[in-house]
Amino acid sequence: MGGVKGSSGSARTDSNFFGRIARAGLLRILPFLAPLLLAGLWAAISPIPPALSSPGTCSDVPNGQCVQTRTGLPLCRLNNVCVVQVDLNTSGLAPRVVIAPGGGQEWLSTMAANAGAIVAINGDYFSGCPDTVPPLNCGEGLTYVDGVDYTDYTGNEWQNRRSLGFNTNYDPNIGWPGEQGGVHWQLLGGGPQVTFGGEYRWRCWYQSWNTEGDCWCQDNTVVINDELFGCSATNWWNRPQSFIGFSEDRNTLYLAVSEPGVNKTPHQVHDVLWVHGARYTLKLDGGGSSGMYFNDGGYFFQWNGSRPVANAWVLVPYTPPPTPTPLPECHPGPNQAALYVDADYSGQCVVREVGQYPNPGAIGLPNDAISSLRVGANVQVVLCRDDNYGGFCETFTADDPNLTDNPIGNDQVSSARVEPRPRWEVYLPAVFR
Repeated sequence: MGGVKGSSGSARTDSNFFGRIARAGLLRILPFLAPLLLAGLWAAISPIPPALSSPGTCSDVPNGQCVQTRTGLPLCRLNNVCVVQVDLNTSGLAPRVVIAPGGGQEWLSTMAANAGAIVAINGDYFSGCPDTVPPLNCGEGLTYVDGVDYTDYTGNEWQNRRSLGFNTNYDPNIGWPGEQGGVHWQLLGGGPQVTFGGEYRWRCWYQSWNTEGDCWCQDNTVVINDELFGCSATNWWNRPQSFIGFSEDRNTLYLAVSEPGVNKTPHQVHDVLWVHGARYTLKLDGGGSSGMYFNDGGYFFQWNGSRPVANAWVLVPYTPPPTPTPLPECHPGPNQAALYVDADYSGQCVVREVGQYPNPGAIGLPNDAISSLRVGANVQVVLCRDDNYGGFCETFTADDPNLTDNPIGNDQVSSARVEPRPRWEVYLPAVFR
């Protein structure tokens, strides 16, 4: 800061630099500039990575600076948080969800290498690995890969938390399952959402203010920002962290992890991401799962965390999505019924025989998604709003192209029964002569 040009043109140190600042009255504003400097708002993006004698890691990037390993892909470091910024328009990279083979767990670096990834970050929370019920995926949240639904509907975790999803144009959105209908090309759960339009939130148990710190467990549940988690969430405040998010214009994707061996709070990671331009962020699995993989422009590191994971977000070279395969049409026989997620017998659908379907997993469709149905000539269908035939139920003996005007309502069904239709016979009294 003291290096300036003298009259001879040689560099010298100005020993009276701060004296001249004081005389100019600028010292009065230094207390206001200091937080901005510390926050990294003055960080510069180097257009060319510095020369490295061997592959560098994120820890080699000076604090508060970025290096651009390719057009649209800065690798940044601020306050021991590594941030990868991905320009979704110019980087030539596309986000994709990968799942560990066989519904089990795999090291993040292995999943990334097998996917041909440039960048990867660990994803959603997981349990019960390996999964034994198709589709094989022991991640707990809503999950779509290339438009195919891999969600484990045997539990209810998927409907209690938010997720990040992309449509085929790679426009991102963070939302509840019911808010993600158009972004099922690539989608993975996580939570809680921490940044909402630039606003930071960390609120335990439906409080209207930021509570900070760990949230407590009650009835095997922890609530953070209105999302429900198990009791393992009681220690999520100060630990290794992984986050994903996007900018206000949805053109830049952000992946962030704390450096190995460094604990961070969600508030600290939010602040770092906010400085870099993120306005919507979602917390991912942390602790021993937290990790990042990077292999581009002379930088290579694979921070695997302390355990293999069930799924991950990866960035791979962009290829146009294939032409969507038309959804199969569902035509029920006389002893069957067909259920559809869209009105007028369209969209994803299933055909079901006579039987009991006590939850969305048994039905084979997302929860609260049924909008129309066809009913075979020999059966009737009972649709119920809650699992295990709880809540309001309605019986159908004929096709219905739109449930909006029915008592059961549109996108309300959680369980169903397909039953033989009652037979009515007319008995005439005997005539005695």
